[in-house]
Amino acid sequence: MTDANFDAARCVAQVQSGNDGAFRELVDATYPLVARIVRSHLSPAQDRAACEQETYLRVFERLDQYRSDAPLEHWIARIAVNACLDALRKTKRRRELRRADLSETESAALDASLADSSNSAGPEAAASKELVDHVLAGLEAEDAVLIRLHDLEERTLNDTATTLGWSLSWTKWKLARARARVRATLERLLGERKL
Repeated sequence: MTDANFDAARCVAQVQSGNDGAFRELVDATYPLVARIVRSHLSPAQDRAACEQETYLRVFERLDQYRSDAPLEHWIARIAVNACLDALRKTKRRRELRRADLSETESAALDASLADSSNSAGPEAAASKELVDHVLAGLEAEDAVLIRLHDLEERTLNDTATTLGWSLSWTKWKLARARARVRATLERLLGERKL
């Protein structure tokens, strides 16, 4: 995640003592992590740079809350995920996705995924990713982030719960509900195909 030569404890102590260069070092060391998180949760149409900046603003404002017994990367990752959640909540959420809203390639990807779920290469894979992004964009922000973390990034339930700052039971419950919403959206899309 971060450079092996990066000394998080030293850097945090220097930032807290007012060393601006140390904060730049902290940003440089953790930026790939933050950028990956933001890129995985926000679409290109959303302002990813603003979310990255918001993440580091929160890091700077809350650095006194960092406990050195946990890895700095985990603490910053949690702040980045929460910044993504806030950014997603600010965007206007669309209530219902219809098959007519899908591009031809997304519609073909939906049909192809039903015909052969084992094929994940080629142009169909790109169209499938667009379809997934389209479906997740119609969910509530927390549901979309939860599905991305657990199902798409294949994180464990414990890791997902820790990243979101939720209890394990709450995470399981929210995941079941989010999956049900995705399933209902896909069933509705498939039903529209038959009309």
